[in-house]
Amino acid sequence: DNSTVLADGVLAEFNNNYSDSVKIEDAVKFGNTNEELALLRYGTALTLERRPIIKSIDTLFFKLTKTTQRAYQFRFNAINLDHPGLTAILKDKYLGSGTLVNPNGLTNVNFTVTTDAASSVFNRFMIVFQSATTLPVTFTSVKAYQKNGRIAVDWAVENEINIAKYEVEKSVDG
Repeated sequence: DNSTVLADGVLAEFNNNYSDSVKIEDAVKFGNTNEELALLRYGTALTLERRPIIKSIDTLFFKLTKTTQRAYQFRFNAINLDHPGLTAILKDKYLGSGTLVNPNGLTNVNFTVTTDAASSVFNRFMIVFQSATTLPVTFTSVKAYQKNGRIAVDWAVENEINIAKYEVEKSVDG
């Protein structure tokens, strides 16, 4: 019926007086009956995450569980998140897409949980903070898949300028 209901929420605060570790200044997530959203930091699910000022390559990992097959919407309300040369992008691993997050205002991102189990994995979403400078290459496709018990990554690029090498990294803990 196109109505919206607040299901859950989290808060991230940034100040260099906060620790990079999970400390007493953070708030551990309590369980919900229905949809549950948390920020995942060093394996701990948090409702409130306080950390140092964001820098390039920082990431906010979301843990979204107990979803059902339906349409959802993230609503980000950023205040003073703008840092020179830095952008925030919501990454959707299921769709392979990214949405620019407004650093001083609202950003609404619609998504759907379908019958495809991959659409409801707990670590589908993250906000990646990265340098606002444009890379001297355009990626036309990226694909990761299992091959002989390992993970293979293939990609195609256009407009490659002065690229000496590519490095592929992985994380075992999100």
